[in-house]
Amino acid sequence: MSDLKEWVIQLRYPYTAGVIAVMWLGSAALAIIRPELSTEVLISLVAAATLIVAVIGFSSTRR
Repeated sequence: MSDLKEWVIQLRYPYTAGVIAVMWLGSAALAIIRPELSTEVLISLVAAATLIVAVIGFSSTRR
């Protein structure tokens, strides 16, 4: 349990995981609504955005 507590304390932005989940769910909804969109491009863009959000939100440095 203390490992989880240490991991949670490291979050600079406490809703990072929620933001990432909403991004992926939103892209899935967009793929369903607009099936003509390129799935590869959509997944690539969301993956890149996920990496950026994760680096910022899960970084262990403190301001």
